[in-house]
Amino acid sequence: MKKIINIANQKGGVGKTTTVLNLGVGLSLWEKKVLIIDFDPQGNSTTGIGILKKNLNHTIYSVLSGEINIKDAIIKFEKNPYLDFIPAGEDLSGFPMEVYDDNNRIYYLKNLVDQIKNDYEYILIDSPPSLNLLTLNSIVAATDVLIPVQAEFYALEGLAQLMMTLKKVERYTGKKVNILGFLVTMYDVRTSISKQVHQELTRYFEKKVLTTIIPRNVRISEAPGYGETVLTYAPASKGAFAYKELIAELLEK
Repeated sequence: MKKIINIANQKGGVGKTTTVLNLGVGLSLWEKKVLIIDFDPQGNSTTGIGILKKNLNHTIYSVLSGEINIKDAIIKFEKNPYLDFIPAGEDLSGFPMEVYDDNNRIYYLKNLVDQIKNDYEYILIDSPPSLNLLTLNSIVAATDVLIPVQAEFYALEGLAQLMMTLKKVERYTGKKVNILGFLVTMYDVRTSISKQVHQELTRYFEKKVLTTIIPRNVRISEAPGYGETVLTYAPASKGAFAYKELIAELLEK
């Protein structure tokens, strides 16, 4: 079965983009055919994978606006034939207002993804750190939602709102939204708050909390500055090992 995974959390700074890129690159290293779609106007996935925005001729907005076909927006990597990418830029921020009165406004991304989903084993969507129309499009387009949760004091705030949004999407579309799991990120073994957040998350969501925990690791933070993921930048680091564990866990699921 094709997997279309939206990595979502309306709270910023939880490791969402980092997880998208490491999961996508990691799966491609396992020789799985992967497409990453940057659906965040900030374009952090785009820069994080080493693409210079100033050199872009087309973005996902070019496809949404009807300027080009979705296949023409795909960037391929010479060194990695299993990984494709569709970039985003600031122009995407105006899209919600342009389709505000359209009754099908939450289906735009799904309609595009449906055109190419059979070309890939995994499609990963990086959505904005907010619950707006772009995020709704990402959820509707996906078969699964992966939710990174930072091991910090305010981490659980907003999760209830996200869960309510998922339920509303289910009611509106009549489609079940499958939560692939909650992924604890930026875990610091030296602090009690990290342990408390993990315990609370497990208490509320039980088996939906993934076994893999992503630690705080300087190599994870450094990698995007070099246009790489930690898997290629520092493959022997604790951060790389954790993302390898995540990939193995998700493949097992």
